[in-house]
Amino acid sequence: MMKMKVKNLENANSRIIPNQFVIYGNDGTINFQSYQTFIAEIKNHKLTLTDSFDYSNTTSRHTKNFIKNFYICNDESVNKIWKDAKKGKRVFNYSDYR
Repeated sequence: MMKMKVKNLENANSRIIPNQFVIYGNDGTINFQSYQTFIAEIKNHKLTLTDSFDYSNTTSRHTKNFIKNFYICNDESVNKIWKDAKKGKRVFNYSDYR
């Protein structure tokens, strides 16, 4: 049985964001969930986004926050990923965006 640890996503000021969850799997996987909707997964240096990644402006903001804080640490790379995601790409290799 896989054990998981769930925490609320935090904003840039380290304040908890309600209903936005980061889920840590014991296999190294990190998932992002907004309310009851699965949004993203990071596993083996790959980021996978679901089609719900930009469901609303708020979801978009939190998804970008998740990507920046857990996958790639700079705004330029997050913006490149976002641009590709808007074109339909859903799986991203870390080495292509660092």
